[in-house]
Amino acid sequence: MKIFFGDSTGRNNVPCDSPVPAPLDVSLAIFRDLKPGTGFLGIILNDRFTLQLVSRKIGSVRIELLDTTIPAFDACDSNSTFAESLIQAAADGRDVFALARIGEQEWEHLDMSQ
Repeated sequence: MKIFFGDSTGRNNVPCDSPVPAPLDVSLAIFRDLKPGTGFLGIILNDRFTLQLVSRKIGSVRIELLDTTIPAFDACDSNSTFAESLIQAAADGRDVFALARIGEQEWEHLDMSQ
């Protein structure tokens, strides 16, 4: 999978306009090392969709499911266990959006094209 990220302890940032390939174990390590409050990890799911995880505080994560063609996103606050399950799904090529929506999280929608 291709990822981009910022503020992961001990790593140089990778901007969103030049994502790099990364296996599951590296992606999980980057996620676990995100600095609370500023760290983020983006995973390119396909040409249209991106999963972005923003570290809020230890164990708390803002999850954003972005549609880059509109642009719009659905977002929720959850825990790192749920976030890691979405990273695993992305690595396995499963439908991250479908998996995300079967959870108990309350999602908000923001359409930035208006």
